[in-house]
Amino acid sequence: MAKRSRTKAKSVSRVAAAGPRILIAEDNEDIGQTLQMLLESLGYEVELCPDGEAAVRASLTFRPDIVILDIGMPRLSGYDAAHLIRKSHARRTLLIVAISGWARSEDVALSKSAGIDVHLSKPLAFDALVAVLDDFRKRLPAGG
Repeated sequence: MAKRSRTKAKSVSRVAAAGPRILIAEDNEDIGQTLQMLLESLGYEVELCPDGEAAVRASLTFRPDIVILDIGMPRLSGYDAAHLIRKSHARRTLLIVAISGWARSEDVALSKSAGIDVHLSKPLAFDALVAVLDDFRKRLPAGG
């Protein structure tokens, strides 16, 4: 029985290692943890940060392929975090997704000017996020 558990753990670990790395910055702990759990169940390696400032720092060590940012966060907004993350990872393929309750056309325009690729509104339709992530994964070089 223990052998089967060990085998299963190795299998899940291989899937997570093969999938893109996702950094989430969300100041609502329940939303962040739920999103982390759902994405990990799909095989992504996920790191969760409570604000934009922590996300910028974590991006330098975790080196994500995908960054998911709330916009209205303490310490550093999602717009500012996206700008700094994009600047520090300028030579890497990086998808930045905003998930925000702020969804007016002006908010989407601010996202684009901050270097955010996709702006999704809250409440989040998880299948819409999965579609964005799947599309990005298809565009990654083999082995990425």
